[in-house]
Amino acid sequence: MRSEAQQEILGQLREVYDGQYSKAFGTGKKIDWAGHVGLLGAVTPVYDKHYSVIGTLGDRFLLYRTGSVNGRKTGMQAQKIVGREDQMRGEIRDAVHKFLDQFNDLSGRQFKTNEDVNSLIVDLASFVALARLPVERDYRNQTVLYQPLPEGTPRLVKQLMQLGMGLALVLGETGFDIEIYETIKKVGRDLLPSQRLKILQYLWEEGVITTTWHKTKEVADGVNMPTTTVKLILEDLMIVELLDRNIEDEDKERSPYMWKLSNTAFDLMKSSEVFKVSENVPF
Repeated sequence: MRSEAQQEILGQLREVYDGQYSKAFGTGKKIDWAGHVGLLGAVTPVYDKHYSVIGTLGDRFLLYRTGSVNGRKTGMQAQKIVGREDQMRGEIRDAVHKFLDQFNDLSGRQFKTNEDVNSLIVDLASFVALARLPVERDYRNQTVLYQPLPEGTPRLVKQLMQLGMGLALVLGETGFDIEIYETIKKVGRDLLPSQRLKILQYLWEEGVITTTWHKTKEVADGVNMPTTTVKLILEDLMIVELLDRNIEDEDKERSPYMWKLSNTAFDLMKSSEVFKVSENVPF
């Protein structure tokens, strides 16, 4: 699909998300719609290929990445259901309806606030807003087209808070706790393009902060990715002010670049606990 058509569709979805959409047709007819809908979908990792277009037009989605699966285990399970597909679809449909129907009446439900968790969510949203910020490049020579500006955090904070409320309902809780925040935190990480996340996590775990620097090749070897790809991602993270860059020897031509987390990145990563490993939630 051409990028213009992609942008048109994503722009329409953005308006639907915001609660109002109007469309005029060549026949003179105009359709106006107002309301609220939710869109639940399953996609492959190719989603990351389009994150720049999605982010540029205003990201409205939350992501939960399931990670790799045990191919043999799922294959054995698939063998067991051969010929029972229609029955299973019906069972799944009934289970989903039963699950959702329990939330038809939410009158009188109130949630207690937890100031510590609220602060964590705001810091997480601030980090994600920077870390997923798309950097537009010319596809011919990879030059940066303009300096991107980070999105505001209010929408993302509201999305994460609403997710937390939904999780609390499912768990029968009346408020947020650290356990619920662990799932919110995973969703926050999953909102980052997977390659960016991998590099940021590596730099954090290696302590590449303050006076510690890593060369481009060191980072590439550490995350097991091509050096050229890593260099572009490191540049993008520098442009969004999450990384600092230096030159190993300024007196030498073609001296390699060195990188470290910026103070902004370190402060947000630390305060949001975004890379703090939990035993209860898959990383």
